[in-house]
This record gives sequence, C-alpha cells and structure tokens, in this order.
Amino acid sequence: TNQSIPNKNDLDDVFISPEASIQYLLDNNGLEIPKNCIKCNSSLTMVNLSLGQLKCSNDLCKCNKIISMFKGSHFESSRIDINLVLQIGYYWLQKVTQIEIIKTLGVSSKQVPKWIHYTREAVVNDIIQNQVENTIGGNDVVVDIIEKMFIARNDTEVWVIVGFERRNTDKLFVVRQPNRSAEGLLAVVDRYLKPGSIVYTKSWKGARNLNGLLDMNKSLSLHSSIYFINPRTGVYKKTIQNGKEVTESKGRCRSTNRIAITKLLCDEWRRKYSDCLWHRFIQACKSVEYYEK
Repeated sequence: TNQSIPNKNDLDDVFISPEASIQYLLDNNGLEIPKNCIKCNSSLTMVNLSLGQLKCSNDLCKCNKIISMFKGSHFESSRIDINLVLQIGYYWLQKVTQIEIIKTLGVSSKQVPKWIHYTREAVVNDIIQNQVENTIGGNDVVVDIIEKMFIARNDTEVWVIVGFERRNTDKLFVVRQPNRSAEGLLAVVDRYLKPGSIVYTKSWKGARNLNGLLDMNKSLSLHSSIYFINPRTGVYKKTIQNGKEVTESKGRCRSTNRIAITKLLCDEWRRKYSDCLWHRFIQACKSVEYYEK
C-alpha cells in the first residue's frame, strides 16, 4: 500500500455522500467557495451543497443567478455525484483497473473512462502550471523534445514542451511556450539542455529554420555543442572550426520514440509528489487551467 494515499477505510466518512466529499474538499484546499456575487458584490448563500450551488443573498440585485462552486475546478462538468468522482480519482491513484472501479462503484462503463481521463487531465494540469525546470542531457546523451498544444481558460493557445532523456525518461523538463517558433526551441534548448546533448525534435516546425537562425543568435551558449536532429530535415551538428561556426547536414534519421506526453507527465507527477499523492491530488482538483486541444 502506498503510504502517501490514505487507507480506504479512513476515507469512508468522506466518500459516504456528495455533501461529505464537498466539505472535505473545502477543508483541504480542493475547492473554494466564491465569496461575492459578480454583479452586485453581495455575499452568496448556499442553495444546494450536494450540487455546489450558491445564490446572491441581495434580494434587490434580482440577478437570481445560480453560481456553481465547481466552476474552473476538476468537478465542473460532473454529471455524477462528487463523492463518486473523488473515489474514481482515489482508485486511479491506486492504479486500480477500470473494470474493477466499475464493479466497485457501480458507475456506468462510460463514466469511469471519462473521469479517469479528467483525473489525468487534472494532474497534468498541475505539472503544467508549476513546470519542471530541470537541466538534462550531456555529452552524447540523446534527448527527445516533444510538444502538445493546450488551450487555457482564456482561450489562448499554449504549447507545452517536454524534453526527456531517451535512456532515462525520469530525467525531463516541462515548460510552457507561446508558440512553436525556432526562437522558442533555441531558448528552451539553451536553458534546459547541457552541452553535448543530441536533440531529436520530432518534426517540430521551428526546427526547420535552425540553419540560418543558429548563425544569427550567437548569444546562445550551447550552439557550439548541440546536435539538432529532425526526421524531416536530417541531422544538424553545430561545431566550431578555426573560430567559425559550421553547420553539417547528415542525411535523414529515424523518428523519435512516440511516448505519449500525457503518460510522461502523469508519471512525473507521481514521482514529484510520491510522498503526498492523495493530498496533492486534492489540491490539483481546485483549478484546472489548461485543456488538451
């Protein structure tokens, strides 16, 4: 049993009802009650705790709008009781199979896969918001750089860049970038990769323009010792000869390993918070900012 996850018996009082689960989330920073009406700034009154519904207390406001405390959280789109959603997350942390979860909770076979997906989305979001700014690679160490677009709640596009050592995927970095430009790629490489690394970019759009850009951006410290490798454009080796920068092209190379970015980030989340998985999951439920496109 993972000591960072409470025993199921210790959480029976939490899972017994939607109200109990919501109160537990409120007490443990997993949910936050909106404080004021967005129209008149008056205080809000609880209408239905099990549904997380509140209403403006100012009779003169006449907005009559029901406000959900779940908005922006992991539970926003829930059509099943919150205590069931929380239990699905609990069993996912315990690596229980979907079939066993369905049998244990009596939840439909459509809801369990959906909420496991949302649970992964919540922990991936936790990693993206906090980023993982490790420096990886080194002399002749192969590093794969992959990217995935996410949409923020304000509808802006955000590219999440993940770099990981091919022989040891535990060593990685996770950063946000506004676009997929060559400048962005070089900035990431310069900051998070050690000299001598061999970089596979998995056909990143920005890598196609590296030739000219490398010569223009001489302030980046790693240009003289990084290999840029792209399945479409071939291998690029940046070297110094007689004080001058020289770019050599060496044919085409095989594609990068297609490791799902979601799995990488979920695994990293489990490693990073291995001593407090349940507590961190509760906190990750509070706000989900980024969604896969």
